[in-house]
This record gives sequence, structure tokens and C-alpha cells, in this order.
Amino acid sequence: MTKFATRAAAVAAAALLAATLAGCSSSAASLAVGECIAEPTTSDVASVERLDCTAAHDLEVYAVGNVEAANFVELDKNAQTFCLEAFQPYVGKAYEESELGIQYFTPDAVGFGKGDRGVQCLVSGPTGQQLTASVKGSNR
Repeated sequence: MTKFATRAAAVAAAALLAATLAGCSSSAASLAVGECIAEPTTSDVASVERLDCTAAHDLEVYAVGNVEAANFVELDKNAQTFCLEAFQPYVGKAYEESELGIQYFTPDAVGFGKGDRGVQCLVSGPTGQQLTASVKGSNR
């Protein structure tokens, strides 16, 4: 399972089903940069609903990678730093100046204990708003 950490206000959970990826449920750990998903409804995320980025969606993956961490608390801190640093190169505007929010997936304690240090960074729309296009290079 993957732990879901929220670093912005939650956005609406409803999403339109559209295009070929709509409604497909798959592993959160397999998310790739540029994919869009519905916001998970629980903090333990084993699978996610992939959506077409041109349709209404809650989150867009903007960075994936591994972070160094000696313990679980350090993992969360380093994941947040990783995601904040990756935001501007993808969106085109510094996070502190953006209307958008960030969230990220990290391994749960079991995964961490097995050596998993994978992080998936996700961008969300302004509070309460879904995204309807990719935010890559949007300068939002």
C-alpha cells in the first residue's frame, strides 16, 4: 500500500469518466509523469483511477523518484522537499507563487521497511476545483 499525504486543501472527489484511460484502476506505485487521476478517497492508496488529462480530473503526476530516508519521518520530509523542488520545472511557476496545490504518495510503513523509497508528486487545482487540462508549462 501507499500512504497518501496531502499538502493542500482537498479538491472535489468527483471526476468525469472519459477517453480510453477513464475509469481504469491501477497501482499507485506505477504512476508516471503526465498521468491524471481521481483523488483517492482513503489515505491508504493501493490503486488509483486514471483519467484523461483533457477531461475533469483531480490530480496530475508531475514528478516521480526515490528519496533517501533513514526513517519514516525523514521520508515524509524528504518527499515534500523533492516535490517542492520538482514543481517549478514542470508547471513553470514557483509553488509559493502558484494557485495550484501539491500532494504526494509515499510508501507506507511496511513498504518503507522493505526498502521502498518511491515518491509520486501530484499537482491539484485551486481549492475545490478540478483540472481540465494538463498543467505542464501552464505557469499557473
